[in-house]
Amino acid sequence: MPIAVSALGGTAIERSGITNVLDIAQRTPSVTMTQFNVGEPQTYIRGVGSQTDSPASEPSVLISQDEVPIGRGGASSVTFLDVDRVEVLRGPQGTLYGRNASAGAISFYARRPQDQFGGSIEGSYGRFDTKGVKGILNVPLADGITARGAMQWSSSDGHAHNIRTGEDLQGGKRWAGRLQLQGKFDRLTMLLSGDFAKDDLTGDSRFDVGGPYSNQAILALINRLQAGYHNVWDSSGFSGTFQDRRNWGLTGRIDYEADFATIPFARIFELTLGGRLTHDRKSVFQQAIHNGPPG
Repeated sequence: MPIAVSALGGTAIERSGITNVLDIAQRTPSVTMTQFNVGEPQTYIRGVGSQTDSPASEPSVLISQDEVPIGRGGASSVTFLDVDRVEVLRGPQGTLYGRNASAGAISFYARRPQDQFGGSIEGSYGRFDTKGVKGILNVPLADGITARGAMQWSSSDGHAHNIRTGEDLQGGKRWAGRLQLQGKFDRLTMLLSGDFAKDDLTGDSRFDVGGPYSNQAILALINRLQAGYHNVWDSSGFSGTFQDRRNWGLTGRIDYEADFATIPFARIFELTLGGRLTHDRKSVFQQAIHNGPPG
């Protein structure tokens, strides 16, 4: 059965400046994504997706890392780190990646450890005091055993402003890291991978827009308060808003290379924990997925 697939390799991802799922959506036909905040992304493929804004909901578009599903929407908008390729599958999907998806799937794969020693480090700086550092190191440990580590840090003052409190918005700091250990023994390959991501972000900018069913008295008051705004990035929301998210993952995989195909014998598990705090509201999501040997 034919299937519509878009694929991006690691070189194309780096040259295009793609750093997360939102960037993939902007560069892939029939894929759109909105993000009310870091904990509530909404992804659509061919116009089909989930409109829920709960960070603990299961989206209609499946997003997976190394064939392990990220089942919570609040954990899906992770930063790409040392990615080998990204695949976008349009249309309903079965349980190939751990669970079915009615709209489609976005799968990204990390670069595997290599037999040769190597690494890289790069830095960046931009507007709003945006800066970042990324490093990769690949080390052969013994015959057939290699390790690969990657880390990334970024910080930004933010491009929005709360004119009532003077606080900067849409900024913050991000950390991400991954460590992989791989062993090759004749036809058997074993991989153990652990990853971590931390987001300490400032609040989002809010610009109220009235609709046909808005209360006209309240709408007039909002318009009067926003009359002095210079642009849509000006805000007058609550003070002290922020977003806090933590993601941990541990994945194990065993592959056997037969004469006719490579058989994934087992995918162990993936664990994702996180949270989001905005002013005095708190929502926490958690997920534990266990993938046994394919049936």
